[in-house]
Amino acid sequence: MKIKLLLLFLIFAGLQIVPTYAQGGTVKISNLRYTNGKSIPNGSPIEIYQGESVSITFDLDLSNPQLVLKKGYLYVFSKKSSSESTSLQYVNVDFNNNLLSSWYSKEFTVSMNASAFNATGGIFYGQFSDYVGGGSIRGNVIPVKVIPIPAILNNSIWGNQTITEGQSVNITGSNPSGGIGNYSFEWQKKDINGGWVTIAGAKSSSLSSDTPFVNTSYKRIVKSGVLGHFSNEVAVTVTPAPIILNNTITLNGSTIHGSLPTGGINVYQYSWILWGGEEPYTFPQTGQNFELTKDVYDYLKLYPNLSISRIVTSGSQTMTSVSVKILPIAPVGNNTISISGSTITGSQPTGGNNSYQYSWMLMGGEEPFVFPNTGQSFEITEDIYNYLKTYPVLKIHRIVTSGNETSGSNSITILPKGASAKTAIASEKGVSTDVTVYPNPTTESVNFTTNFSANKEIEITIFSEGLRETKSIFRGTVTPNQVVNWNFPANYPKGLYFYKIMADNKEVKSGKISFQ
Repeated sequence: MKIKLLLLFLIFAGLQIVPTYAQGGTVKISNLRYTNGKSIPNGSPIEIYQGESVSITFDLDLSNPQLVLKKGYLYVFSKKSSSESTSLQYVNVDFNNNLLSSWYSKEFTVSMNASAFNATGGIFYGQFSDYVGGGSIRGNVIPVKVIPIPAILNNSIWGNQTITEGQSVNITGSNPSGGIGNYSFEWQKKDINGGWVTIAGAKSSSLSSDTPFVNTSYKRIVKSGVLGHFSNEVAVTVTPAPIILNNTITLNGSTIHGSLPTGGINVYQYSWILWGGEEPYTFPQTGQNFELTKDVYDYLKLYPNLSISRIVTSGSQTMTSVSVKILPIAPVGNNTISISGSTITGSQPTGGNNSYQYSWMLMGGEEPFVFPNTGQSFEITEDIYNYLKTYPVLKIHRIVTSGNETSGSNSITILPKGASAKTAIASEKGVSTDVTVYPNPTTESVNFTTNFSANKEIEITIFSEGLRETKSIFRGTVTPNQVVNWNFPANYPKGLYFYKIMADNKEVKSGKISFQ
């Protein structure tokens, strides 16, 4: 009681007191164990394998010095050695402005790395330091010992063998011992230059996933911690697979059909090479057969002697077929249509690449309308008949595309239900349908499909305010139902263009094209 009164008197008198620690205050690390559950007896060191880390769990206790009001930090430190001046901090408990209770205890888990300690070991301890006085209490000191990893033993593999190219090896290995008890595996094999390369994905104690093409050797690497151990070598002799045969290709239309090869390892990879252009070109396509694209046919216009060959790879072997010459696609012919009732029947086209895509164009309304991806024939719907009430002179024709060739059929007038052919002819007077222009609007090119019954000399010109002069985009003889395609040059501005088609010194058709 007298001591407390004296302290209060001195505080009110404005005197500063630097308290000292009374006897009985302690910091202690207790219940020390490895986090995996193994205890560390009192007096025993914390053991860390060389190059490894270890997780430990412990209770950190602080017994507050009696009669002294003290605030500060509770730390846990380690040092490389007992004589080291610097320390490594693991735990920092700040008691802030709260008075210490008579007892503090809490469990902590920390990770310690062998690199933080000398080979001869170091120390691990707790410490309390006050805010202002610089006083401290150091707790019990626990030694830390860095121990070498035991050598990896019993790393042997066996299975010298002879296999046929394409077969997988089968190499087994012993169960290793030593190390720190946890093992990982890698496998390596010799390359053709005698160097060792790691086999991707081979992580098991045995090997059965590799398929060598030539004689080689294998070895296993066992790792435990920072240690690694190489096994003995196992030799594998590879008998070559049969020679690749039957690599032939034939051209049918725009499809190059390739035979199914024989020999090799019965697993085949294909690549296709184009010859006769600026330089050989390998296509990205890798199938057994090959479909010629529009780009190839367009390239044929610049280089008329193009050919293609197929390369077959199987195991360590490669075989190249004889080249086939790429032939230009014949123009699409026999593209005619006829009407019976509400059914428009289309003929079977010829030419092209023998594979045909059909679309149908309706003309005579506000603008041409295309029915894309339709069949060889066409059924007139009720919507079209209703459209006739607003636009009584509707015509339709068929567009056939095959390879890079396009053909437009003759046009047929769609009659209202119950109307006669005479009525239709009368309604067509003064309406020119000798040429169809599509698509319109367009973003790239425009087609002029002629519907003349015989060859005719025509000229197609265009004009726009941006051009400031009339340009002739085609002049020559067209055959019946020929399609004239024209691409807008890259430097032509977007906007409205006017076209005019002349034949026999007369205007056949004129109109406008929206280039968007």
